[in-house]
Amino acid sequence: MFDQAKLGALAWDGKLLLGVLATIEKNLKKQFFRMDDAIRALILAVASSEPLLLVGPPGTGKSLLIRALAHQIGIEPYAPDVPANQGYLFEYLLTPFTEPGELFGYYDLEALVGGRPGQRREMRRLENGMMQHASVVYLDEVFNGSSAILNSLLAFLNERRLHDRGQLLSVKWECLFGATNQIPEGPELRAVFDRFTLRCWIDNIAGEKDVVRDYVQTAWNRTYGKVADEWQAENFMPTLVEFRKKVNKAVLDGLQPLAAASLEHGQLAYLVTNARQQGLTEMSNRRLVRFLRLMVIHRIYRAVLTGESKSRTTKLELGMEDLELLPKYGFDRYDPDLVAKLAAGMRQNARAL
Repeated sequence: MFDQAKLGALAWDGKLLLGVLATIEKNLKKQFFRMDDAIRALILAVASSEPLLLVGPPGTGKSLLIRALAHQIGIEPYAPDVPANQGYLFEYLLTPFTEPGELFGYYDLEALVGGRPGQRREMRRLENGMMQHASVVYLDEVFNGSSAILNSLLAFLNERRLHDRGQLLSVKWECLFGATNQIPEGPELRAVFDRFTLRCWIDNIAGEKDVVRDYVQTAWNRTYGKVADEWQAENFMPTLVEFRKKVNKAVLDGLQPLAAASLEHGQLAYLVTNARQQGLTEMSNRRLVRFLRLMVIHRIYRAVLTGESKSRTTKLELGMEDLELLPKYGFDRYDPDLVAKLAAGMRQNARAL
């Protein structure tokens, strides 16, 4: 389906950058007990610039994990002395009473009602440190926002645009994360939910003696002590943005004539059809296309992790590990038994093709 030589060349060209991501993944796994799936989801979100939603009860470490990731890619909360091109983290907890000005900046009343005689008065936002200029955005309890906030998020998430008083403005986020305690049910919230390409479920640890012991040993320093996460990637985001451009061009140029019995198409069709029948996902057309790109990026990253990328002429093809991202991170609800059943059926289906 994709040009295998181009995928191999991308893995080779991005070896250093993806190696940094691998280091970040390794560091986070040391700090967060049994959160490997969530950490891989964050790595994919950073590599692809696709929005990620973390779903789980309060106190499971969703916010801590996102902040730790932002730190390691060199992104900190906004400070007035940070250079404008360096980027910053914008984090906000949404409530039904959150106003657009809290996210995008309040209007400058002095410019609106004051000013010198004869000076033109205008509505101008105080935008320093606001969401539209952040390189990393984290919205906690994202579905709790008012209708005005949620409507603004639709274009913000999908089109990377902000509708502001009749103007369509570009926004600057490169990574966007949301968190929620539960999946929304109302139709007015499903549109926002669909914009999150990646979804990952996090739960509290099992109440078993050995599990609790190991968790406490890992989490104690994160909660009360000094965390050894001072390491930060240097010049990471600009390098990542350039690499994404190469990936997008290769994916655009690398589509092969579609073969009806190709592995990728056969397994994707199997997964989507059966998952819809089981009520696990609606899988919109938008998310299906975006997920295929995610699989390509995961394949490139996996080649670096496994050492497959030994030269620029290495050929790579999508495998079952890449296709299984869909049941792991792509469904609307999480049912481990059904997901395992679908994965087994997909592998059996692959052998039959």
